[in-house]
This record gives sequence, C-alpha cells and structure tokens, in this order.
Amino acid sequence: MEGIGATILFGGGLKNGILLYTTCTKCGKKSLPPRLICDHCGSPEYELKEVQERKGMILASTTIHVPPSHIGTSEPYTIVVFEFPNGLRLMGRLNPWLEENLAGRVAEILIDKEKGEYSFRLL
Repeated sequence: MEGIGATILFGGGLKNGILLYTTCTKCGKKSLPPRLICDHCGSPEYELKEVQERKGMILASTTIHVPPSHIGTSEPYTIVVFEFPNGLRLMGRLNPWLEENLAGRVAEILIDKEKGEYSFRLL
C-alpha cells in the first residue's frame, strides 16, 4: 500500500499545482516523491510539506533516442536528475529535449495541473 498511497499524495499535489514531499518525524529524512514509510528508519510518522523553490540544478542527463513503445512517440526525449536548493532530488523529462551534457545547468520545474504531470526546462 506504500507505493499506491504515496503516488496518490504526489499526483494529487501535482493536480493542485504543488509539489509535495515528506519529512520523517523520527529521523528527519526528506523524500521526494513522498513516502508514507521512511526508507531510512522505517517509521510511518511523517509531515507532508510543499517544495517552495521551483528552480534548481541539473546533476545529470541522458537522451533516449529509441523510446519504449508504451511512450507513444518515436521522438527522442531527455531525462534529467534535478536537485532543489534544499537537497531534494527528482528525475523527469526536460522540455524541449537537448543532445548535450546538461550537468550544472540551472533549470526549473513546470507543473501541468490538468494532466497532473511535471517536466523541467532550462533557464
């Protein structure tokens, strides 16, 4: 049930235009996407918080040239590992895709409330 509940929290936040994470009240571990049970200490006690800052840094990137068939497109796309100023990290798509090393570049997260999805763009 951990995965389903956490997905509902995360997706519900996106549909409201906010990015949610959890902080374990026992050990202080932050999790993004949210986790209902701490993966560090196993505690089910947490606080749900909103990520305030939308800008951060790309730590790594890769471009997929042959997407899996379930993606529904044959266009290449770029996946990035993004770090917020508070140290939280999140992986996701960069729009538009770029064929270059993006590590160290500044970007921001964009939230599509209608679709309940997010992506990143370079600044």
